[in-house]
Amino acid sequence: MKKRKSVSYIAILMAIGFIIAVVGIIIDGQVMQESYETMKAQSYNYRMAFLAMAAFAFLVCLVAIICMNGLRQLRSSEVEILNEHYTNLLKRYYDAINDMELLQKDIESIRKKKREQIESLQQQLRLCSVNPSDNHECNVERLVLDSQLVSHFHSLASKASRVSDAEWNALMQLLEIHFPVFTQRISSPQLTESERRVCMLIRLRFVPTEMAALMDVSVQQITNIRSRINSKLFRRKGAQGVDVLLNSIR
Repeated sequence: MKKRKSVSYIAILMAIGFIIAVVGIIIDGQVMQESYETMKAQSYNYRMAFLAMAAFAFLVCLVAIICMNGLRQLRSSEVEILNEHYTNLLKRYYDAINDMELLQKDIESIRKKKREQIESLQQQLRLCSVNPSDNHECNVERLVLDSQLVSHFHSLASKASRVSDAEWNALMQLLEIHFPVFTQRISSPQLTESERRVCMLIRLRFVPTEMAALMDVSVQQITNIRSRINSKLFRRKGAQGVDVLLNSIR
């Protein structure tokens, strides 16, 4: 009996121990489950925090890039404006220099033209004062020089307009009427048509620049023609003195 009771007590104690062990395992499992859930939640929170920080860093970088591009475009625009302003100033500078050079050339041309005009007027005065008693010749000279046709030729020269053959013929006829000896002399076959026309213009006190405009040639070409006239009619070299010699033909 005593042995059976001791066996029963041992079985009860073992059953109680087993129950306690099972309950402990269940409690440990619940604790581990709760710990896992907590760690999982913490891991999720960490991931969300990391993603939020990454998104914030991306936004900061994006804003920085946009600002840098904006500053670069602003600087580029300022540089373009400065370059354009500099280019305009440089163009105006060179235009002003060119205008000044052209103005100086125009002034020199006007001075030369006025000088030639003064020399021509001096020649007219000398011719009229050679023989003061011969007022008729001076009056004829003045009448021809003040004629409408000669004024028309001066107008054409100022506009650099081309003279027609009919106008050249009309001028020749005017000289034949009033200066027959002169026209007979320049009708020499050794003179070309261009040389004959230069002779007429010299006789009518046109300056070289006007001759060049009327004949559509350069002033240097007029000088060359005058040299050939001087050589053919007066056996002299160069253009110097040809005006006086032609105007002395009476």
